Amino acid sequence: MVRRRRGETTAGKRPAIVPLFVLGFLAMMLVRSSGIVPSAALSVVKVVTTLLFAAALFGLGSGVRIGALLRAGRRGLVLGALSTLLVAGAGYGALAVVGV
Repeated sequence: MVRRRRGETTAGKRPAIVPLFVLGFLAMMLVRSSGIVPSAALSVVKVVTTLLFAAALFGLGSGVRIGALLRAGRRGLVLGALSTLLVAGAGYGALAVVGV
């Protein structure tokens, strides 16, 4: 919105106020909440989602270069460990609040 307000353009076009993926996410959320989708389809989608998420994490993990990580030194390793603990703690806290 800041770029749009400043009048910054890309090839003569103004940036969108809301990205399309956000609109798509909201539309799918409404479809899911409406009860239109049968439960059999939801169970299949749940498995597919889990597989795609695992594939994405594998892709991210395979991009890690151990040599570069070791060259970053102790500070880089500590930062990585602390950020992992922060994400794990936030996830655990969210699950504790929800009660799952």
